[in-house]
Amino acid sequence: SVTWGVVGLGAFGVRNADSFTSRDRQRRRICTTRSHSSPGLEAYIDACQPTGCLRAGGCGHKMLMLMEGEADAYVFPARGTKKWDTCAPKAVLLAF
Repeated sequence: SVTWGVVGLGAFGVRNADSFTSRDRQRRRICTTRSHSSPGLEAYIDACQPTGCLRAGGCGHKMLMLMEGEADAYVFPARGTKKWDTCAPKAVLLAF
């Protein structure tokens, strides 16, 4: 499916869009990289004491997991994410 948004018009193609504003505050489900793990990343995730950890590829995919309520935080404390990785998800977030 395609997810898109226009500021002032809204975001479309986002499943469970209402979950973006109504979260289970007891849940701490993290999404993170599937293929760029490191001991430092794993230690950081463990320190967050998540109730679950989802591993996925692609920054846009992980941002969509946040918007759709599948995850509560995107953790990737390492260099490598570029502006072009986050520009489309940011546009959809602004359209909310």
